[in-house]
Parts: sequence; C-alpha cells; structure tokens
Amino acid sequence: MPDSDIEIQVWSNFDYEKLIAEIYYKGQYVALINQDDGLENLKIELPGADDDGELVLREIDLSVFEEALELARRELAK
Repeated sequence: MPDSDIEIQVWSNFDYEKLIAEIYYKGQYVALINQDDGLENLKIELPGADDDGELVLREIDLSVFEEALELARRELAK
C-alpha cells in the first residue's frame, strides 16, 4: 500500500529543459528528479548542506525513499 505521506510535485523550472519532480515526505523536501537527459537517465539531486534544515528531511527509511523515487519516475513518464 502506498505511503500517503509521500508527495510528488511535477513542474517546470527555468533551470531545466524538461519537467522536474520534487519529492516531499511529511511536508519536508527530500530530493529533486530531473529528466533533462531522458527518462532512461534520470538524475537525482539531494538538498545541500546550506538548505534550511527545518524544511529538508535529512533521514528517511530506505523503503519509503525507494517508493518515492518510483512514484516520481512514474509521474515524469506520464
């Protein structure tokens, strides 16, 4: 059963040629997936050390992270 605390936001950002997917868990930012190199070559970008610690999730269960990545991939493939 999907984790209802995972949120995927797909949108366009001027820093990228194609759509990106942002992953949030329990309202906190986890990662960004970009598809500028194609759906077969997705890239993950993790938050930097200077990102606001209250808005960024620094630790997440592996199974939740894997589920979030798969959901993001599916959203970008639509």
